[in-house]
Formats: sequence, structure tokens, C-alpha cells
Amino acid sequence: MPDEWIQLVRKAKDSDRDFEALISKIEPVFLVVAGHMNGDISELVQVARIAVWNALPKVKLSKPATIRGFLLVAGFNKMKDVIRSERRKRTISCDDVDETVFAYDVCSNIKFKGLLQEYNKYIIQNGRFCGAHKCLAKKKGISIWTMRRKFHQAVKLFLEELNQ
Repeated sequence: MPDEWIQLVRKAKDSDRDFEALISKIEPVFLVVAGHMNGDISELVQVARIAVWNALPKVKLSKPATIRGFLLVAGFNKMKDVIRSERRKRTISCDDVDETVFAYDVCSNIKFKGLLQEYNKYIIQNGRFCGAHKCLAKKKGISIWTMRRKFHQAVKLFLEELNQ
């Protein structure tokens, strides 16, 4: 079996048709893994195929037992990169959340409760969000990082309530 992989890789480096023969051996695994990932299966498999193509020059034919694993890992890693990239695009930064939440309050006259109400008062007094974590942390006698964590938990709860 290892000799089969050596031949497949050697041929795949030379022609597209032989590359398809190599891919036909590992693509079913990519399909299964992509099916378990939260993304477009065909896009993930295509990215994995490209990663395998790019990995071909790096394959060590002197270690035939590792060829299949090396190619699969190259494809899996690229698939994970795509998923992470999409997740980053969908994620709103903390600063965007800060501005979004308080802009929503101004637009719809929602009354904040608890910690968010304190932040809202800070913004009304200072005309900006910048410095709120530091000021409120000092007022409560806790670290800025603890204050930020509490703020983001409060924002998360607020958004969950809003979406119900």
C-alpha cells in the first residue's frame, strides 16, 4: 500500500488526470469531515483539494507510510482555516458591540438594567464609551479585565433577551 501512494504522488505531480486519481483516494475522507464542520461542504472540499495540490512538492517519498496522513492533514488544516476565517467575519468586535448596543438603546428607547445602565449613564455624562471600563472598575474596586468580562456577559444577556 505505501508503494501505491508513492506512485500516486509521483504521477500527480506530473498531470492533472493523475492528480484526480490521487484525490479520489482521499476526497471521501474530506467529504465526511467537511460534513461535520459548520460550513459549505463543497467549498471546504475544494479548499482541501487545493491544499493537497500545494502540499505535493513537500511530500517525503522516503516515508511512504506517512504520505496519506500528510496529505489529509494539509487538507484538514486548510478546511479549519476557512472555518476560522468565516467565524471571524461573522464575529462582531467588542467595540462594535459596545457601540451597537448603545446605539440601539438611543434608537429604540430601551431602558437598560443593572450594569448596562451604569455604562449608559457614563456615556451620557461623558459623551463617549471610551474609558467606561476603567472608570466603572475603579468605582467598584475591581480590575478592568473583570469589569470588561462582566460588561460582555451583560451585553450577551441583553442581546439574548432582545432576540427572544
